[in-house]
Amino acid sequence: VGDGAYLPLEDLDNVLQFAGTATWTKGIHNFKFGASLIHRNTLNAQDNYGIGVLSEFNALTLQANLANFLQGNIDEVMRQNDLYPPHYLTYESGEFAQDDMHINKHLTVNAGVRYDILTPFAEAGNHISDFNPDTAQMMVASSSNRTAGVVTQYTNVAPRLGFEYDLGRGLVLRGGFGMSYYPGKYT
Repeated sequence: VGDGAYLPLEDLDNVLQFAGTATWTKGIHNFKFGASLIHRNTLNAQDNYGIGVLSEFNALTLQANLANFLQGNIDEVMRQNDLYPPHYLTYESGEFAQDDMHINKHLTVNAGVRYDILTPFAEAGNHISDFNPDTAQMMVASSSNRTAGVVTQYTNVAPRLGFEYDLGRGLVLRGGFGMSYYPGKYT
């Protein structure tokens, strides 16, 4: 008896994104440079049993279960509410440079690199914590430590290398390698 789980749900995502790219062609080279900045402002309020639920899990027959229920013999009553619905904030910045080299009429080689800084999530009211297994400590966010000890990684260098070879008769052989970095989930 009760409403469905995970209700009510309030999920608001405000994302501001700025990006720009420039291209410069010289000889066999086609250079591309760019940068982007994303600011995520996310509110996710969803309780497992926000309205409440009660249940009767008796191993007897359905008739006995109904009788127990009507007599008020309830095995489980649950209600869960977040005291502070999480309101997450983060930034993602990225820069890249790439060169498409047209070696001859059949072969093009692409080489590039991207650098991303993905900040860990902070919570607007500092209502987050994290467990550090290295020190066996619970880290709690504060005004001086908004990410509960999770640090920003500055090593996200992502190389890219690719090629395109025109085999003729409408056939093109392509191949490549690239690394990518994505922000972690915010739960």
